[in-house]
Amino acid sequence: MSQRVILTLLITIGIVLGLVDAVDLCQQLRALPTPGPCSCPGVDSKMLCPDFEMYYEYNDSALLYIACEGKELQFNHTDSLSVDFSEISKLEVKSCVVNVPLKDTLDAIGIRDVRAVHFDSLTRFENPLPLSGLNLTKVKINVEHITLLNDGNLLPDSEQLEEFVLCYSDINSLPNNFLSEKSHLRSLYISGSKNLNNLPELIPIPSLEKLYLDQNNISTITSEHFSLLSNLKILDLKQNPIETIAEDAFISNPELKRLHLQFDGPRLPEGIFRTLTMLTELKIVNGQLEHIQDDLFSNQKQLRTLDLSGNQLTVLQGPIFHRLNVLEHLEINDNHLNAISRNIFSMSNKLRNISLNRNQFTKISANPLDISPFNHLTFLEKIELESNYLTEIGSWANHATLAVLQLSYNSIRKLNINTIPRNLHHLNLAYNRIVHIDADEETLVNRQDLLLSLEGNPLTLDCKLINFIQTVRKGSLKAHLSKQYENLSIDQLYCDLEPSLCPHECNSCRIIGPERQLVLNCSYKNLEKVPPIPPDIYRNSSSIVLDVRNNSIRLLPTTHSNPGFGLINTLLLDNNLLETWSVANLHSNLSMISLNNNALYNLDRQLVEFIMGLPNLKNLHLLNNHWPCHCKLAKQMHWLQSKIVNFTALTCDSGRKLTEFEESCENDMLAFVLISFIILTLIASGFALYYRHHSSIKKWLFVNQLCLGCASEVDADTDFQYDAFISYSHRDESFIAHELVPKLEAPPQKFRLCIHLRDFVPGMLIETQILNAIATSRRTIVYVTQNFLRSEWTRHEFRLAFEQSLRENRTRLIVILATDVQRLDQLDPQLRVFFSTTTYLRADDEKFWQKLVYAMPHRDVVQLQREQKAQRAEQHLRNSSLRESNRKREQLDLADIAL
Repeated sequence: MSQRVILTLLITIGIVLGLVDAVDLCQQLRALPTPGPCSCPGVDSKMLCPDFEMYYEYNDSALLYIACEGKELQFNHTDSLSVDFSEISKLEVKSCVVNVPLKDTLDAIGIRDVRAVHFDSLTRFENPLPLSGLNLTKVKINVEHITLLNDGNLLPDSEQLEEFVLCYSDINSLPNNFLSEKSHLRSLYISGSKNLNNLPELIPIPSLEKLYLDQNNISTITSEHFSLLSNLKILDLKQNPIETIAEDAFISNPELKRLHLQFDGPRLPEGIFRTLTMLTELKIVNGQLEHIQDDLFSNQKQLRTLDLSGNQLTVLQGPIFHRLNVLEHLEINDNHLNAISRNIFSMSNKLRNISLNRNQFTKISANPLDISPFNHLTFLEKIELESNYLTEIGSWANHATLAVLQLSYNSIRKLNINTIPRNLHHLNLAYNRIVHIDADEETLVNRQDLLLSLEGNPLTLDCKLINFIQTVRKGSLKAHLSKQYENLSIDQLYCDLEPSLCPHECNSCRIIGPERQLVLNCSYKNLEKVPPIPPDIYRNSSSIVLDVRNNSIRLLPTTHSNPGFGLINTLLLDNNLLETWSVANLHSNLSMISLNNNALYNLDRQLVEFIMGLPNLKNLHLLNNHWPCHCKLAKQMHWLQSKIVNFTALTCDSGRKLTEFEESCENDMLAFVLISFIILTLIASGFALYYRHHSSIKKWLFVNQLCLGCASEVDADTDFQYDAFISYSHRDESFIAHELVPKLEAPPQKFRLCIHLRDFVPGMLIETQILNAIATSRRTIVYVTQNFLRSEWTRHEFRLAFEQSLRENRTRLIVILATDVQRLDQLDPQLRVFFSTTTYLRADDEKFWQKLVYAMPHRDVVQLQREQKAQRAEQHLRNSSLRESNRKREQLDLADIAL
């Protein structure tokens, strides 16, 4: 066997049946004497062999597929293949030359029980076929370019054959004995042979139940052709140009259940079907049948399917279907039918499906009473009337079971969904001439089970389409529409109002969009006043727009003079001659007013307050009017800012923007407020700063000899004998006596000081004198040195002064740390508490003396300066008087000398 056939065999058996792993299969192929370059790409169901270019798909696990590509079918080199073919029962041979008995070939690879053989694309045909020895039940042959079958049995040894198929050959006749002695043959297919125009005189196969002779060139059927086929149940003669058929052609076939034929004559012979009482399916299609006799189907009481499509019928009338009591499916497509009699289906009330596509119906009912011929069909589920000339859908209210109505490609102009039966699931009206769809909103919402096919209809784009499209887009109703409607913007769809409701001065009155907005277009009409609006114009619209732009209107109406004017929601008055407006011209229904390009100049407070109080008004347009340039108007406009559109673009007579003019009106006030705010802020900040740091500020002013009046202080008591008592260690008496006291008692301060050395009275108790000194002094100066810290008396003096300061709740102590005291932790606890909570002076501070003087009482510093200045002036005056006296004395002396 050729390597190509071996490869195909291995792929088919090994992979499809799963008998051999794909990898093992590759290894076996490589072990052949002339292995091919096959590889396994990792897919269990595929083997790649580029040199052979083979790829097959299989659904039957018991099928062996052999492709020879025109070569001889033979097997070699099969000993080394470990493949079990025992399960193969079907064989398909494609493009092979079979010269030896097929049984010998199959035995070579272990196939023992083949029951079905299919020869596909045979290039050479021998009679008999080399199938002897095979116990076949089915043989199928697709053979080309074979024009002649020799006499004799085609399958002499196939007594068990049940089905034989011969397709697509070029044979022109069949021998009488080509399938003789086949007692088990049940099905015979001789199809697709366009040259086959003669049948055997007899087909001697009594066991035959199915005979398919379709797609041939048979033109005549005699009474003998099927006379021996008493068990025949299915006969298919379609797509044959049968012109002559014997009246008793089927007289010997009473068991026939299905009959398909094509008849190219105007009428069938009388009684041709009289013996076919078991017939359940009859198809007489694609012929030239013009007339059906009344009793043609009188004996077909079991008939359930009747197909008369593709003929030349023009009328259905008479009792032709009266005996068809169980008929369920009727197809009469592609004829010339234009009328159906009223009672044609009166006895066929079991009909469920009727197909009358591609006929010439203009009306479903063609009787004077306009009664539908389908009224009797209470079980009707589907009716097809595609590609006719119908102009109306018709009435289907009596058909409670009707689910599908196919009316596409007709001339129907109107669709009223309210009249569609509730049970209907699919109504196909594609490619008609439907312009309007009528349906109330409730009906649309409640038809979720209905599918409407409306592609290719010239639907009018008006407001009546809005509800329908909205319902479809929401999913409440299923519909197929042309793309132009699926993507349609419904906001601009409109309907014209009834002429009696539209003011005659207007161009149009339209209800627009899904919101059903009523637009009264009265623009460009040279109107001098607003036209009267009918009070009942509102009706079903959601809002009303009055467009009177580009006219010559000077005055607005009132709701009293024009009652319908009070219904307006949007008022468009641009490009008119309005000069004034008032509260009487406005009403609470207004949501938008456009007054651009008029001559308005007034806007009083009452009008402003009324406009602000309108609950629905959102947009007010006031551009390009004669607004005067004054602050009052600017203020009024400012109050309306939330409602005015393009407020910043408003201008007054001078062309200046009102926002800029308003700013200039408020500049002075704004400047005053701003300056006042800054001053108050500075003052408040100064007070806050002074309040928080007043002691430090006073000290700094005093130390730097600035604003001494601000640095003065007033003591609560003024009747003190001394300004300060000085507490010190007697060991530090030199500093006290020679430096501290002289400087403090020197001018200009001239502090009165109390010190031990000078002011204590001898003989009195020291402690008593210390207490008196502290009590009669405004301050107590404590000079802390190492000597002070080591002295019990000096520390006692400090404690007395500290306690007195605490009792009086005012600053009395002035502590001076000498240079020899650096660490505060050397102090006793009471001193540490004092130094941790009170500011003290250090003797080594460069501004020590100024700070000390500031800590002393200085409430009269300014007065003292004044006194000093007065003393200096008095001294200067005395000096001047003295000099004058001396001068006069000298003059007298000179005079005496002269005398």
